[in-house]
Amino acid sequence: MRFGRLLLLIGLVALIAALVYVILTPGALNMLRGSVEYTDQAEIDARVIAFVSNPFTDDYGLLRVPGYVDNLTESELRAVTLQIQLVDEAGTKKESITYVVKDVPPSSRKTFDLNAGTLPTKRTATIEVTTLEVYR
Repeated sequence: MRFGRLLLLIGLVALIAALVYVILTPGALNMLRGSVEYTDQAEIDARVIAFVSNPFTDDYGLLRVPGYVDNLTESELRAVTLQIQLVDEAGTKKESITYVVKDVPPSSRKTFDLNAGTLPTKRTATIEVTTLEVYR
């Protein structure tokens, strides 16, 4: 009998912990929602626009790459996978960075500021969206 009460108490504590998590964590219920993944460039271009500015060096000597993602749909974007190519002053491709922007609200813009680390020379950047995941 005591073992049954102990199991009931443990189950009740687990339920309360789950409810607290759902209440206090923004987007916690999103993990239960399904999503659709797009890799076809024409489908991606119809749903999202990505932009990257030229990188700059911050006060700590780190290369920062600012940009944004525009959601053109009426659905929330779960994840936008970006491929950012850094090019040196001679036009030679150098670093390639994969970066994921998560949870972009419908018909809105989400900015990002990527820390690319320390690099020896000035760089310019190009961007491409490689994968798009949209909540159903």
